[in-house]
Amino acid sequence: MRVKKCLIIENEPFLSESIATKLDALGFSTMILSTTKKAIDLDELAFSVVVLSANLQDEENFLKLLENLKKLLLF
Repeated sequence: MRVKKCLIIENEPFLSESIATKLDALGFSTMILSTTKKAIDLDELAFSVVVLSANLQDEENFLKLLENLKKLLLF
């Protein structure tokens, strides 16, 4: 069985840990990043789900990351 992996990009530590705890309980393996800059170089196909905060301050990398992820995004 394939492990479900979730990337959480959230700059609020309490919120990201809370999300990770809930997803871990649902069987996901989670990775937390606090900036979009750190996520740019990751292989987005390695993740089943990406949780991306809309309140991140790094607009340039935010838009670049959305461009990278647009093939995978479900709204």
